[in-house]
Amino acid sequence: MKRKIPAERKSERYIKFKIHSNIDHCLSDIVEEFWSSVHSYMGSKHASQAEPWLIANKFSRQNQEGVIRVNRGFEDDLRTSLILINEVQGEDVFLSTQDVSGTLKRLD
Repeated sequence: MKRKIPAERKSERYIKFKIHSNIDHCLSDIVEEFWSSVHSYMGSKHASQAEPWLIANKFSRQNQEGVIRVNRGFEDDLRTSLILINEVQGEDVFLSTQDVSGTLKRLD
């Protein structure tokens, strides 16, 4: 398969986030709340255009940090969706955005 020329490729952004909570949460708990928040704030149409994706191998349970990929132009909507998550598995949490980048390498 031929690689697309740059003008035809979608630009993506990567958002690094941190979970502030009294207990450590696993990835599956975060994913469930993440999708619920994205769909309630952005709706199905905008969520499908943004194509948000939580990158599993970039989630650190020790540091409670992770990375989400999203199409360019939807970064602010996704950041707002993260802020709206205030409870995971009955525990109070606060998600903060650490950084936004065009490459994964810069976030490390």
